[in-house]
Amino acid sequence: MKENFEKENNEDFVYSKRGFTDNKTKKNKISFISSNKNKLLLRIIWVLVALIMAFSGIFFWLWHNGDLKLPVFRTEEKNSNAPEINIAPPPEEGELTAEQIYEKVCKSVVGVAMYDYNADIFSEVVGQGSGIIISKDGYIITNAHVVGSSLQKKVTVIFKSNISEGSNENPKDTEEIAARVVGVDKKTDLAVIKIDKNDLQPAVFGDSSKIKPGATCYALGNPGGLDFYSSMTRGMVSAVNRSINKSEVKYIQTDAAINPGNSGGPLLNKFGQVIGMNSGKIQAIEFEGMGFAIPANTIQKIIKELIENGFVSGRVWIGITVKEVGGFAARVYNVHVGLLIVKIDSNSRIKNVNVGDILTKIEGKKITSVEDLSSEIKKHKPGDKVRLEVTRISRIGGETKNFETTAELLEDKGTMNYSAS
Repeated sequence: MKENFEKENNEDFVYSKRGFTDNKTKKNKISFISSNKNKLLLRIIWVLVALIMAFSGIFFWLWHNGDLKLPVFRTEEKNSNAPEINIAPPPEEGELTAEQIYEKVCKSVVGVAMYDYNADIFSEVVGQGSGIIISKDGYIITNAHVVGSSLQKKVTVIFKSNISEGSNENPKDTEEIAARVVGVDKKTDLAVIKIDKNDLQPAVFGDSSKIKPGATCYALGNPGGLDFYSSMTRGMVSAVNRSINKSEVKYIQTDAAINPGNSGGPLLNKFGQVIGMNSGKIQAIEFEGMGFAIPANTIQKIIKELIENGFVSGRVWIGITVKEVGGFAARVYNVHVGLLIVKIDSNSRIKNVNVGDILTKIEGKKITSVEDLSSEIKKHKPGDKVRLEVTRISRIGGETKNFETTAELLEDKGTMNYSAS
């Protein structure tokens, strides 16, 4: 099985309880109930006991299933051994050979497998990818699309020993450890997972802002899944600051071979430092050798927030999914240029709009693209209200109605999308 690798847009970017009583207690209970004076009090007590038991059961169920996150646990974890990614300068010993780079980094790269959360013990792998160790005590980073955007995924981390000697075919050399998802940010396609294992070898990160086109780079990971565990390819940095599918990330482009399964693994410089995380490629007949990696400096900022909060704080979202209606489509269908509402989230606080309405302005400014909407919303904080202008087209007769409405902005925790592909 391979990782979950989604194709987006036209560029084909592939990313029961037993109780005990005794006779004495029973007698006291009967005597107590026989008193009319205390019947009401007894009933109140039993109602309170039932409520407490019910709330306790709900609390335990939510906690057990991972739907309830207790702040005290997060705080304790944050104040103890929560790691940070540090950007290191180039080492004094200088450049390394490809063999030295592999030997230096291979033990810092692992396999990541995701299982069907609703399945039993015989569940199958539904996704595979790679991960980078960032701390000795089990913090690992990978792509959000490898583990999914929910915190309720059955994720494991796979280690294979003696890989540099080529003996990774022996099942006895494979160790699979259950992991928990610490945080996910779908917008930047980054995630943090944690395993209970110590004495790991964390990777060293380098300054991605210093990378220039033409520089030699190496990709390390599990292309095609765990059958090809810890494979390394070489190439060059083709370009920097690339925008793909209107993502917030400015990617490093490389021609090093990157395939489904490489996602979450490192892109390395000539010193064996992680300068990026391999995330995807353009997968189409017309394209070849166009892989993309999330820069290390971007990873550093996002991972810190994911470990501390489980998401990136301060972001806002309007609570809808939209699709761009450009000039050509507007003329063909005789509608307004703007953003077509294709989905309204159940938590959305936008008023009086329906699926099929077209947003044309926000705070008096025309919006013709997702970038227009996103850039304007970024000027606000969660809880702020914004003014919207909307066009509604009647299904009967095609008449249009223009009106104004408001929306209270939500906090975006990184698992939401603005646009529909």
